[in-house]
Amino acid sequence: SFLVERAGEEVVITYLQRLLGRDIKYLEVLFPTVINSYGNYNFAYSTSFLASLREAFYVDLQLLDLRLAELLSDPDFFGELQADPVFYNIMAVYVLSSLVQQEVPVVEAIPVVHNFLYQRYADDDKARNLQIVNTAADKPAYAEVVAASEAVLKELTAAYLSLYRAEEALLPRYQLVTATAFMRNEKLDLPPFDQFFDQEKYSLAALLGVAEDPQPYDLTYLPSLLKGRLDTTIAAGLTTVADYDQFYGSQIVPTEWRAAGLAMARRLTGEWYNHTSLGQLLRQQREALIQYDALLLKAEERVGITDPMQAQTERVEQGLQQLSASLQATADYWSEVLTADDEQAFQLLQKLATDFRLIEDDPFANPSDVLSQKTQRLAAVEERFFALNGRIAARGDSVAGINPIRLYRERPATPLPGQLVRIEVLETRLQELSESLENLDAAYAPNLSAGRRNAEPILKVTELLSLAFYGLQDQSADQSLITIGRFDTLLRDPLQRTAILGLLEQQLSFSRIGGGISSEGLGLFARTTLEELAAIPPKGTPARDSLGGYYLAAFATHTLNRTLQMPLFANPLNPGRTQSLVNIYPDLADVPSATENTLDVIYNLKTKNHRRALSSFLLLMQDLTAMLDDPDGSPQREKVIDFIRQYGMFIGGLVDADRPEEVQYLLQTMADPPGSSQVKRREPFTANINGYVGISLGQERLRGSALATDPAFATLAPAMPVGVSFSRLIGYDRWKYPQSFSLFFSVLDLGALATFNLDQELPGENELRFQNVLKPGV
Repeated sequence: SFLVERAGEEVVITYLQRLLGRDIKYLEVLFPTVINSYGNYNFAYSTSFLASLREAFYVDLQLLDLRLAELLSDPDFFGELQADPVFYNIMAVYVLSSLVQQEVPVVEAIPVVHNFLYQRYADDDKARNLQIVNTAADKPAYAEVVAASEAVLKELTAAYLSLYRAEEALLPRYQLVTATAFMRNEKLDLPPFDQFFDQEKYSLAALLGVAEDPQPYDLTYLPSLLKGRLDTTIAAGLTTVADYDQFYGSQIVPTEWRAAGLAMARRLTGEWYNHTSLGQLLRQQREALIQYDALLLKAEERVGITDPMQAQTERVEQGLQQLSASLQATADYWSEVLTADDEQAFQLLQKLATDFRLIEDDPFANPSDVLSQKTQRLAAVEERFFALNGRIAARGDSVAGINPIRLYRERPATPLPGQLVRIEVLETRLQELSESLENLDAAYAPNLSAGRRNAEPILKVTELLSLAFYGLQDQSADQSLITIGRFDTLLRDPLQRTAILGLLEQQLSFSRIGGGISSEGLGLFARTTLEELAAIPPKGTPARDSLGGYYLAAFATHTLNRTLQMPLFANPLNPGRTQSLVNIYPDLADVPSATENTLDVIYNLKTKNHRRALSSFLLLMQDLTAMLDDPDGSPQREKVIDFIRQYGMFIGGLVDADRPEEVQYLLQTMADPPGSSQVKRREPFTANINGYVGISLGQERLRGSALATDPAFATLAPAMPVGVSFSRLIGYDRWKYPQSFSLFFSVLDLGALATFNLDQELPGENELRFQNVLKPGV
């Protein structure tokens, strides 16, 4: 009995030394209190030690749900899962729940989560750009991005000059009509020319990307940044001391320039100015020119300076402008496969579409004749344009992108057609740049790119939720949310209902999620959210004191899921119907069910059921690991899972124990658990006290016995050797099922107790001595 008890204590000490001295050091994020107290401590096994160890584990387990977000976001554990949209959004929910459990109001927690995700979004973008420039700067995929950016800059220059010339053409008309109105004392409903176009969004700074946030390099430097060196044409134009200081005052670092160039190129293909793309910005400028042209026409009619042939002349001029722009764009499209004859043909057609000096300078031609000849020229050039394009296409040369001639054929008559063609060609070049960037990302930064892409929907959701809570604040109550009773009162009054839902709808319109907001859906969302908030027990009540963290985490999670699932947005493909965010962003569809499951960990911790909490945590880790393409790719993650699997029930049982007897029983079951002999097949080296049950079979001969009729006979007896075994694991770092080999040193054989004769009336030895059970062996 003493041997068995002592052996059990040694097993317990060995188990605790392995737990505290080696295995737990990989889990500092989860058990910092235990590691700081016992990580490097040679403890003495005692009741007081177990009590202090229990307290340390209890402190750490109470914060397990708060530290889970940090564990999930650590790239050493789940870096590969950053590319999975469900995982990324589960992490967002954990960040949110950890904040509200610390009594941070939901109104403040949602913006904090939004900022946290946005910071990760920006950091991932920087990391992705640096990873690409360090690994792919000399690759063909990177060269395609550089070429695509140069094409974008070329088309932007053409589009801007086209719009600028159109604006210049309006100025003489404005000066004439205002002068005529002044002489005739006419009052015109015409905004001043300078004021109408003197807006930041129409400025060159907005197009170059330096209007909102002044940068050291504008869009004209994009190719130089991507190449990591200053372009020779730009260098030749430098003329000031400030230019020298900017570009040559310190050593140019190519890696930094390329990373900055990639960042600018990505912004160029998305929102460029005030949440507006570059193409949309140019279209707004064109629409402003068309609007002002229409105002000028009305003013000209009012003062009587319109020409009867003006409308017909403008249509022909618009057609010629559109044809000229399409000729240039189509020549650029075929530029890589054009022969010398093809280039000369395009140049001649361009000249015929723009040069009318022989017609306009004819002193004998009246305006009607000039208009007729231009109309004939337009039809003739257009016919030859189509024929030339068909001849080139028939050669079968492959060219990427959309042929601009398709846009020319399909477009109805429209004001400023040449400018529209330029903008459409620019948008085609921007799409080509976007595709080049996607190809580069997929080849050289797939995980970082996927993680950043996954962040975009949840970023918009948290932004939307922040705006919704801001709209539901009660300004008279220290910015807390309006009560459900007051909200219902407002909804019952038709005028107040219209007002509050209108204000909420206006507030949410600032979100970057496109589409109209359903006022009825918005009202249902607001009421359901306020109703759940009102159901949370007040502070100071027993329910709030015991489960307050869970109630708050559940409210935050349910609110986020409600935002995803409720049909709040108009469906552009089905007028009159609404749709939810999971319809708009399919990657968010699995988030509600996944996040509901994560609440189990929080609930079990708050109800002090630590065994079940660790079991739920283990299941969560295993479920997340199952989502990975390479489940064995992270040693750190596997150590977490193995630790919880091996020690979780002991830690949970130690913390949950209410009486010393429960701790003692836990230690006894841990000292000799079922299957404990399998430890040698998991650890590289083990030393254990072992006992085996076996059979002893042999031949015996008795000497000097008067009772023996046959002195030789076979014996069959039980064998129970007890000793120490040393085991070595073979192939643990190479084989899926490693094998162990053990060397067993036996000291005692307790099986002799079952065969020794203690009856003194019988002849022979009948006194049990230590030598009868002492049987050394290997």
